[in-house]
Amino acid sequence: MRKQIQFLSLAALLLLAAGCGKSPEEVAKEDAAKKLNDAGKQMEQAAKEMEEAARKGGEGLAAAMAKMGVAVGGAVGEAAKSVGAAVEPVDFRELKGLLPETIGAMKRTSSEGEKGGGLGIVVSHAEARYEGGGGSLELKITDPGTLSGLASMAAMWMNMELDKETDTGYEKTGTANGRRFHESYDKNAKSGEYTVIVGTRFMVDLHGQGIDMPTMKKALDQINLAKLETLKDVGTKK
Repeated sequence: MRKQIQFLSLAALLLLAAGCGKSPEEVAKEDAAKKLNDAGKQMEQAAKEMEEAARKGGEGLAAAMAKMGVAVGGAVGEAAKSVGAAVEPVDFRELKGLLPETIGAMKRTSSEGEKGGGLGIVVSHAEARYEGGGGSLELKITDPGTLSGLASMAAMWMNMELDKETDTGYEKTGTANGRRFHESYDKNAKSGEYTVIVGTRFMVDLHGQGIDMPTMKKALDQINLAKLETLKDVGTKK
């Protein structure tokens, strides 16, 4: 939860930096940044109240969660208005075409794609499920579209270094082939997640169950990430 709050604070600072001019559009962006920053503070306070309620056995937890919901809703609304109105998402069929038929010994059992949204937020994504050898993997490619500005900020947020290890697994961030990634794995459950941001726009997410991390990473070797990166400017207004 604290990572999401830090992300919103960074988003607000970037928007404020971008809103130094005095045109109506820039003034509106600056106002949205202030509201986004306020929403981030509200989320931080709600998170503290939720933690306190949990320590007290749940007393007041519902109210704290309600506050968090309101703050998150406000943050998303302001971010959507301020960072991505000029971006049209890539056709999900192009994203779907990048999904491999097999990953290692696993075969693709289903796939789907969609473009949609509302309230000025439009995104597209394609995803597939793979099964075989006692394991499964879900692969999803997302184009945030009108929220592409947030994807860029997320890439910056992922520059925060994380390297954590426990008796049962690990979590870390890093850079591979010039792209930021986040990965985590639980050895006992043999489950893990791997996310990479491509072209500071697209998010490629892998969720594996019953497989090891090297097998999960084979999926990236079978996706044409270079081609995906060439789509980073599609739908943007110059």
